[in-house]
Amino acid sequence: MIHSNKIFIFVVITIIIQAVLMRNFDFLHTGYLFLDGVPITSSYQLESKFLLYWYLPIVAMSFYFTGYFKKIVQTYGKLILIREYNKTKWMLIRYFLLMRDLILFVFCQISVFSIDILLQHNELHIVENLQKIFMYYLSLLIIFSIQLLLELLLDIQIAQLIINIYIVISVIAVKMFFTNDVMKFIYYTLIPNYGMGFRNGLSNNVPLFQSDLINSTIGLYILLSLQILLVVISIVKFKKIDIL
Repeated sequence: MIHSNKIFIFVVITIIIQAVLMRNFDFLHTGYLFLDGVPITSSYQLESKFLLYWYLPIVAMSFYFTGYFKKIVQTYGKLILIREYNKTKWMLIRYFLLMRDLILFVFCQISVFSIDILLQHNELHIVENLQKIFMYYLSLLIIFSIQLLLELLLDIQIAQLIINIYIVISVIAVKMFFTNDVMKFIYYTLIPNYGMGFRNGLSNNVPLFQSDLINSTIGLYILLSLQILLVVISIVKFKKIDIL
């Protein structure tokens, strides 16, 4: 638990650093730039900065959630399961805690950026960004749910490595697909892009960087369906694991 608390603080620090670094893009006047994500531009340097700043807290979160299933099972979780022996209930509780902690991180991001906006004497537009916030949250929830599912199949460090490689490749590959006019359904296999306003059509107040690669309504249904599927698969897999 102490280790988790330290990593929690580390995530908060990366969020603050993200807000400071993203001040370089004040000219966009979007306020909550982490919700806009990485645009597709002709400038590799600009895209790289966007990617680095956007990705910074997410990689920190992946460290926080590493072992969220497996490490607990190997410690005090084993005692709980032996006493109650209800694996489905235990797994649902872990998913609930995952959702709760992720809400805290996203809320922290919104709060830090809101403070920065107020310090610059600008207006807050939280209500106008609610859809983007929800899509951002859901995309991260799916990503970390996949990471935790992989932990049931692989070593936890390997699972974390795979999910982080997937995040970076998903963001970078879109530009190659976009410039080569690849069939649009490919974009829907790259989950990190669902949470980017520049790529899901929700940041139309910045037409310079807007690329409607993913329909936000379709994306919402896909994310919700995926989350249910991931929970079901995790429970089925976990039930087959012998914890004794």
